[in-house]
Amino acid sequence: MSERTVLPRYSRLATLRMYHVLGAERLPLAKALTLRALQLLCQGVLLALTLWAIQQLSVGAPLGAQEILVVSLVMTLLLLAQYLICLYALRITFDATQNVCRQLRDTLLTHLKTLPIGFFQNRGSGDLGNLFSVDLEMIEAFLTDGLANAMQGFLIPLMVLCYLLYLDPVLALAMILSLLAAVPVLIKINSRLSKLAAQRQDLQADAASRIVEFAIGAKVMRACGAKSLFQSKFDRALDDFCDVSLQLVAKLGYPMALFTTVVLIGVPMTYLGIALMWENHEGGDLIAVVFLLFSLYGPIRAVLAAAEVFRLASASLDRLWDVWSTAPMSQPSSPSRPAGHEIEFKDVCFSYCDNQPVLNGLSCRIPAGSMTAIVGASGAGKSTLLKLLSGFDLANIPSPDLADLMSIVSQDVRLFSGTLAENISLSCSEPDAANLRKAADMAQATQFIEALPKGFDTSIGENGAGLSGGERQRLTIARAIFKDSPIVILDEASSAVDSLNQNAFQRVLQSLRGKKILVVVT
Repeated sequence: MSERTVLPRYSRLATLRMYHVLGAERLPLAKALTLRALQLLCQGVLLALTLWAIQQLSVGAPLGAQEILVVSLVMTLLLLAQYLICLYALRITFDATQNVCRQLRDTLLTHLKTLPIGFFQNRGSGDLGNLFSVDLEMIEAFLTDGLANAMQGFLIPLMVLCYLLYLDPVLALAMILSLLAAVPVLIKINSRLSKLAAQRQDLQADAASRIVEFAIGAKVMRACGAKSLFQSKFDRALDDFCDVSLQLVAKLGYPMALFTTVVLIGVPMTYLGIALMWENHEGGDLIAVVFLLFSLYGPIRAVLAAAEVFRLASASLDRLWDVWSTAPMSQPSSPSRPAGHEIEFKDVCFSYCDNQPVLNGLSCRIPAGSMTAIVGASGAGKSTLLKLLSGFDLANIPSPDLADLMSIVSQDVRLFSGTLAENISLSCSEPDAANLRKAADMAQATQFIEALPKGFDTSIGENGAGLSGGERQRLTIARAIFKDSPIVILDEASSAVDSLNQNAFQRVLQSLRGKKILVVVT
């Protein structure tokens, strides 16, 4: 049975999209935010005690030794409580965030395994790699730091407002008006962030794709003297990314400064007007107000930082949704396996682009146990036919079952980091050593494998780093033989096999003939 991807619920609102991806970790994160609020409450009480002491001293009321001792003890306990609460909240937040990101990675990988091959041909490997790394790291940054900053930016002004209500309701009203006047600026910032953040994440993925492209094709580029061409492409991608990042700073710098100015200047200017009109405020009140205003600067910056991180995380989440929204290969409602292994095409038409057919009305029949050669000029559609054969959406056969029926040896060799045995036995988690060796013998790979220090347990790098082209090709042939599928497709599989092994390879094909369907492209 195929894996089913349980996708997070989609919403047009970015905040709701972020909420839906939290899944079972909503409660732990809510607990962590509650602890953060408790920590900020301790900070607010500490601030209130500091202001009380300042006011007492400003009006000439000396503090006694007992009062100083009590206040000092309370402040010490509050500082210790803040530290312990923050430590506990950080632990909960970290655990919940890691669980969320792990679930997102698992969901993304599970969904990718259900997508048609054509999806991967249109996406660069660097782009997909960015989804698992940079984009999820941006979501992680918002959950670990952004939420805490947003909480701080909301609660501290609220506590300052409550204190001002106690001190002077008119002054509290002045602060509310200043905050309301800054709201349109914050909305403008949010709008600009949404557009630039999405563009920034896409360009970052493009730059990453250029790096992966170079890593994969470094030998070819060096042999062809194309290093300067790659460098220019990478420089352009990096310049585009830097440009949009600078635009992000430049276009947001002025609104952010304006937002901070409206909030921080609005209250003292209003307070100054009230003081000039009524002149009934004590000096201690003025000191307290100035102290409170300066204490607002950090939380306001925290709000703006949280907004920026949230928009970047939202853009990353949109990139994940772009993959999740791609429809997987459909699966039959009543799956069944074919009674035989005969292959037949009837009036098959296919095109990569509209009005440009590659195959038009193709009909052919490949009997069980036969060997069929597909011959044609370059670009005639030979590889396309094989891709269709291995990736058809058949009415009654689930795609995993269809994959089990076929072994494919492509001209594009793909090996994975791990041991030689693991690369040969990809289709089996616990391979039999005798079958493993038999497959290597038939693929003429045993000789070079046993010459290696650890034989079948020798580790190789990505895509067979350290092996020759012929050795890599023979490993993929051994992989196909080991899978023991009834249909074997060979797309110019012997192109990298040296002349000494050509005859042996032909004997392998002859030994398989009559037992399996062999489809060979030459």
